[in-house]
Parts: sequence; C-alpha cells; structure tokens
Amino acid sequence: MVPEINRILFPTDLSETSGFAFNYAAGLANRYDASIVIMHVLKDVTHGSDSLITSVISEERWQEILTRKRAEVIEKIQRRLENFCEETRSRLSG
Repeated sequence: MVPEINRILFPTDLSETSGFAFNYAAGLANRYDASIVIMHVLKDVTHGSDSLITSVISEERWQEILTRKRAEVIEKIQRRLENFCEETRSRLSG
C-alpha cells in the first residue's frame, strides 16, 4: 500500500536554480492534492563571534541588535518567498 501524500517539505536556498526543483514539488503537490511547506534555514552567529562582539559592545546592546536584525531578515525572507512562489505560479500557469 502506498502512503497518502498530504504535505511536501521543500527546503530551499531561494536561488534561481531552486525554482526548477520547486516545479517538481509543485507538480507532485498538484498530482496528490498536497500542500507544500517551504523551509529556509538561517545560520546563527557562532559562540566565538558572539563573545568577540560582546567584548566590544555590551551584551544588552548586542541582544538589541540581534533582535532588530532577526526581524529584518525574517521580513526579507518572507518577501523573497512570496516572490519565489509568485514567479513559480506564473511559470506554471503560463
């Protein structure tokens, strides 16, 4: 018995070539009436870098910067994901 496919995980670096792989994921999603979960991972600052920075500025200031930058990065990635999906949708429907 073949398991039912309800959800497809699509990890991406949001590069131009990842659009081709996304086409396959979208085709599978259409075939199985499944949803696609898009995953993009951000690497945290290493502990060594973190310690070096906090030796120059206060821990509190560093945390403020990290919090602000994380929010900015998340917003940028959301826009890139939306554009990525829209471009793929246009290619698939055209």
